[in-house]
Amino acid sequence: MGRVKRPSKHQELVGLSGIPATFGQWIAFGWLEPGSEYTAGLFPETFVQALEVAAMDPVFVTRGFHMCQYCSASSGSFGPISYRTFHGGQLQLGSACLKVTDRQQRVWLAPTLVLHYISEHNYRPPTDLLESFPV
Repeated sequence: MGRVKRPSKHQELVGLSGIPATFGQWIAFGWLEPGSEYTAGLFPETFVQALEVAAMDPVFVTRGFHMCQYCSASSGSFGPISYRTFHGGQLQLGSACLKVTDRQQRVWLAPTLVLHYISEHNYRPPTDLLESFPV
């Protein structure tokens, strides 16, 4: 496991602002931006598969999309990011969030791009989430 210097839109392990109170408390993870740090490393494949399932039923869907700020600068591409799941399915990332609930019934929220950050940029979600996730 290592630290990579990259910025974050929402600080890891902090409740998100701007979420309606009726949705309860959410804990942020996976909001990466160039310039801030994040943890890189390995973790169980079953956790990634659980995130893929969550991304198939997204929350806070938008009409636009957010591109990976690491890849888009170098590739010149414009548009949502295509992602192939472990089971051969296809997801379009960047226009919604995914939510997962841990064993303690805490709700975690990440952009769907977290799947891309994991597969292409070696992002490792917070240990607190990984250790309390029911996989």
